[in-house]
Amino acid sequence: MEPIKLDPMDLIVTLSDLTSHKSFKYFTLLVGFKEVFAWLDVHVIVYSLEDEAPAWYANVFDCERSEKKIEALGALKTKVIFGEPRQIAYSYLFLYQGERRLLWMKRINYENLVKVCKTVIQARSEEISKKFEKLVDIPKSLW
Repeated sequence: MEPIKLDPMDLIVTLSDLTSHKSFKYFTLLVGFKEVFAWLDVHVIVYSLEDEAPAWYANVFDCERSEKKIEALGALKTKVIFGEPRQIAYSYLFLYQGERRLLWMKRINYENLVKVCKTVIQARSEEISKKFEKLVDIPKSLW
């Protein structure tokens, strides 16, 4: 019997920058969950409005500058600061299973990362149950 193949899951994090103190706090939280995400087979992607991530960020998670993707997620806002328009990315968490959005969190904190993990476990359990039923080929009359 072949192992059950699970649909890919992505945790997408949107941030305005990667060098501020606030972003550092978010990355520290995410790094604390790194092993859990690996165990749950969740790929973490960080989208930012900055060009380059500090070296240790890039070694831990996939970091990418993408204003278009942040805008497509609905996490981009234009603010006028000192008379000049400026793009701001909200700090959001998005959990996707394939193309389907499972979760959208408007705050990055410990409690919400725990909710992300619980949602992954629940979705994985449902997915495995559905695939398991297809693997077992026993006539219903024998149940």
